[in-house]
Amino acid sequence: MTLLALDVGNGSIKYAVFEGGRVGARGRVPLGTDPLRLPAADEAAAVSVNPPALAELRRARRILAVGEELPLPLRVEYDPPEACGLDRVAGAAGALHLVPGAPGILLLDAGTCLVATVAVRGRGVIGGAILPGPDLMARALSEWTAALPRVDPSPHEPGIGRSTEASIRAGIQAAVAGAARELVRRAREAAPVPLTVVAAGTGAHGLREAVPEIDALHDDAVLWGVFLAAGAA
Repeated sequence: MTLLALDVGNGSIKYAVFEGGRVGARGRVPLGTDPLRLPAADEAAAVSVNPPALAELRRARRILAVGEELPLPLRVEYDPPEACGLDRVAGAAGALHLVPGAPGILLLDAGTCLVATVAVRGRGVIGGAILPGPDLMARALSEWTAALPRVDPSPHEPGIGRSTEASIRAGIQAAVAGAARELVRRAREAAPVPLTVVAAGTGAHGLREAVPEIDALHDDAVLWGVFLAAGAA
């Protein structure tokens, strides 16, 4: 049996086709893509932080949703538990599955936001942190100041910027990398078990280059969590 796993985000839909516990086709498409253009599979399952986008997909195609038809793949110790983003729960479950020897993980999911999630094996999600990602920082600087331009924060900016645009990129990149390293320090102090730090999401590769504390890169962790939830149903 094949499963199409979907991660429906704020700006795009990430997908992977699982067959026999292995990932085949994978990719990313913009929101609004015709659902029938996504890969064919025996079943489809999704996790979403964007309910309207998921609802649109489900009007055109039968898709099971994590947290609705499908159970959560991990317990959640959150206040209240239902306030924890389902993508965070799926990502943490996927990371624990992909790092089988880890007693606990800190998942750093780098996308629209940088989301840190701590999960302990045999216990579940115990907390984390959320901060704006690079694009949100760049937008805020442009929209909430009179003179700063809107920049693309993704090109790597070594050291200090020598123009306004380069300075903004340098500042954003330092803010994200510094925040990630501080989150690692705090999480390792607070967690009851040793943590393996896993990077995921669209910005995972760049984050790993900037943060030596990251132990592993699994940018499909959320999709693996969807696969695990579907298998548990």
